[in-house]
Amino acid sequence: MAITSLLATAFAFTVQSSAQQYTPAAHTALIFALEPLFAAIASRLVGNEHLGAKVLIGSALILSGMVVSEIWAGEGPSAVEG
Repeated sequence: MAITSLLATAFAFTVQSSAQQYTPAAHTALIFALEPLFAAIASRLVGNEHLGAKVLIGSALILSGMVVSEIWAGEGPSAVEG
């Protein structure tokens, strides 16, 4: 419990918060978008889990949509900014 709460949570958020101040918002969003990809790779390598074709296609579509929206978002003002 202590290892999970201290290393995986407190330390990770501290490092993440300190590194985000040097990274543009679009890069941070893309890094967060890749988190499920790294989780899938880790589950395959560590847990030997198998993902079906539908899951892989759906994941690729979601990830590509996030990447495309972040790339095109830099061309003009976003809905949030006005």
